[in-house]
Amino acid sequence: MVTVLVSARNEEQDFPDCIASVRALDYPVEKLQIILVDDNSDDSTGRLVDEIAAADERVLALHSRDMPPTRLQAKARGIFWGMKHATGEWVFITDADARVPATWLRHMLSHARPDTGMLGGALYVMDTGWVSRFERASWAFTQMFNLGLSGLGIPFACLGPNMAIKRSIYEEAGGLENVDFSIAEDLALMKMVVHHKAGIINVVSAETVAALRPVPSYKHLLSQQRRWFRGGIDNEVEYQLFLWVFFGYAVVYGLFMLFGWIFSLPFFLLFHAVNVVVDLSYFYLQKKRFGLSEHLRYAFWAHAHKVIIFLLLTPSFLMTRRARWMGDGYEEVYD
Repeated sequence: MVTVLVSARNEEQDFPDCIASVRALDYPVEKLQIILVDDNSDDSTGRLVDEIAAADERVLALHSRDMPPTRLQAKARGIFWGMKHATGEWVFITDADARVPATWLRHMLSHARPDTGMLGGALYVMDTGWVSRFERASWAFTQMFNLGLSGLGIPFACLGPNMAIKRSIYEEAGGLENVDFSIAEDLALMKMVVHHKAGIINVVSAETVAALRPVPSYKHLLSQQRRWFRGGIDNEVEYQLFLWVFFGYAVVYGLFMLFGWIFSLPFFLLFHAVNVVVDLSYFYLQKKRFGLSEHLRYAFWAHAHKVIIFLLLTPSFLMTRRARWMGDGYEEVYD
């Protein structure tokens, strides 16, 4: 028995495609529960959830207005409420702006072992314009770390739009409402599995990769990545150390990418050439493993995005102490 859980807030534009992909999953009807959570939407998302549930016996419609008060915000609220009603041994989680392939459940589960507590997958961002190309490049760069470390047997992260957790582990941990975190619910879920000493497997294949709709603006993208960074800082000491060291290095890296020619023009040119080769390499590997025919050309967007994000992200935490879910009306203020 498997549960697919999707939480949405003001997603009337993207949610129909997400729901269509979930309803098209190649999995036995009697073993599939689909939970759609409307998180206090101001648009027609809530009505859409109810209409789909009325038309499909596999679908359970939930509304966060019916849930008890908690400190949880954004997607964590929807996951909390959905997990309270889940019946599947495994609970698969994706986002309202994502589309999953019909083979998603079968291929992900085929990699699970008896001691596995979490499954993660990959994703790519659909190309709808210049902002989406930056975001696609950003996700490709991020996945170089979480998928690469997973391949070395080091669980670093499972991506929120493409992951699954064993319900028994979630319940034993007491649920998200009893876990110490503020922003990153995906890392909080992974922490439950790590503390349970269960295995974490990231699956990299065309049959399990999710397609994600892009954010509407570059400002949204920066806000999103501030949340990721802050979520990591709120996590274990190992995450804090890695992120501060990496982003401290990243500031120096970004400055040299712009102004290194002042110190040594030959080394500056060599530095950029090596970076282009590295970018092309991991984009090529993802192209082959994800089955994406045009993925390689986004490597050049990655080169530009790294300069921008490395120079803006870390210093931004010195100027403001807020992390926002832009468009969702949620905001987290931290010490």
